[in-house]
Amino acid sequence: LAPRARSNSKVHRACSAPWFSEELKNLQRMYRRQERKWLLNKSLAERGILRESLRKDKTAIKLAKTSYFSNTIRGALNSPRELFKTVRSLISPSAEVTPLVNS
Repeated sequence: LAPRARSNSKVHRACSAPWFSEELKNLQRMYRRQERKWLLNKSLAERGILRESLRKDKTAIKLAKTSYFSNTIRGALNSPRELFKTVRSLISPSAEVTPLVNS
């Protein structure tokens, strides 16, 4: 028998953003559940429920992001140096990674 072929499927990992909480994970889970229900029967009622679930999910994510960024900036308001350092890290988080040296 031939050796078993490798699967090329991608593994989706949970969002690692600091503002992403269990509540948001549950809202996304509920949205996906509604999406699967709608895909089975394609009814207008299920579509309305799906859209409402998506709206709740997006609103909660936006609120969580806003709250996280506001609290992070508010924590650094006492010192201008800390404030600019915090804002810079929020705007371009990849800038904190050390650059590669060309060999």
